[in-house]
Order: sequence, then C-alpha cells, then structure tokens
Amino acid sequence: MAWTKPTPKAWAFSGANVAIGGLILAGVYGGLSVRWWVVDGAALLAAAALLVTSAALIVNASWRTLVASIGVGVLLGLGLISIGALVLGAAYARGVAGPVGARGVLMFVATIALLLPYLVGYPAFQLLWLRGERRPPRQT
Repeated sequence: MAWTKPTPKAWAFSGANVAIGGLILAGVYGGLSVRWWVVDGAALLAAAALLVTSAALIVNASWRTLVASIGVGVLLGLGLISIGALVLGAAYARGVAGPVGARGVLMFVATIALLLPYLVGYPAFQLLWLRGERRPPRQT
C-alpha cells in the first residue's frame, strides 16, 4: 500500500467540507422549526458524507481519492435530488395557485439559489479535482 502526503489543496477541500457540513446542519436544525425525517435524514447523510470525505482527504492512504469520490458523489446525488424536488414543488405551487402563488414560487427559487452552489456546484468541482488526483503522474 503506497502512502502519500496530502496536498495543500486536499487540506483546503477538507476544511471546506467540514465548514459546508456544519452549514447544512445549522441550516436544517437551527433554521427550520418543523422536523421532518426526510429533510433531517438527508441533512445528516450529507454532513456525514462531507465528514468522511474530509477524513479521507487528509489520511495518508492510497485509497483516499476513491473514498472521497464516493462521499462527494453521495453529496452531489442528494443535491440533485433536493434541487429537483424544489423545482417540482415550485412548478406545482405555480400551477395550483396561479398568480396568487407567485410569492411561494419566489421562496422556492430563493432556496434553490442558496442551495445550488453548495449541493451541486461545489461537489461537481471537487469531483473534477479528485479525477485529476487519481491520475498517475506522466512519465517523461
């Protein structure tokens, strides 16, 4: 088993993962007054995936990029499902309430705009970085 030293980018992604996981938990458990097991479970799963990804990135093991890719893939999947559900909810609210429901649709759009960078953009960017980390160095 080959042991490698974590790069500064790995440390940066690890810290960002912990921060984003904390933001997700604070947003769900501190910002939402109503508990629903679907939202609570998804938030816990996302935070756990980010924590495992952070630990995998700073461990000096050769399998760290594989574990980190799986953790970030879980977060990306949860993000896509969440954004899709919010888009469907906004479309339903607009269809049922018509012009009266425009404020509700605006809340959906604002929520999507706040979640999209953290649950879709960041994991996609991190997966691109991890793909480059997995490649063996070129022989010259």
